Amino acid sequence: MFKQSEDGLGIKLHKHGRHIYAIEFLYHWITDSQPIEQMCFEDAKRTITKIETKRLTTEIALTDDELILLAHSYRSINEEERAQAVDKALAERAQAVEIQDAEDKSFLDKLVELEKMNGMKSY
Repeated sequence: MFKQSEDGLGIKLHKHGRHIYAIEFLYHWITDSQPIEQMCFEDAKRTITKIETKRLTTEIALTDDELILLAHSYRSINEEERAQAVDKALAERAQAVEIQDAEDKSFLDKLVELEKMNGMKSY
C-alpha cells in the first residue's frame, strides 16, 4: 500500500538545489499480522481525530467535503449514530443554502417588478 506525500503517491524526493539526489519510496506491506481492515480502521480513527479536533478547537466551520469524509469514517468504525448526526448537519446546511438562494431570488424578482411599475427607467 503506497502512502501519500507532497511529491506524489508513494515517493518522496530529496533535493539539493535543483538536483534530485535521492528518491524515498513510501509504502507499507499488507501482511496477515496487519490486515487491510485494521489499516482502514486506523486510518478512519486518524481522520476522525483530525477533523473532530479542527471542529472542536477552531472557530472555522468544516467544509462539506470534510463532513462527508467524517461521516464515512464513522461508518467505517461502525459508529452509525455519529455518522447520522453528521449527515443531519450536512442536510441542514444544504437546506439553509437553499433558503438563502430562495431569498436572493425573491429579492431580485421584487426589483424586476418595481422596475416594471416605474417604466424601466434608465440608469
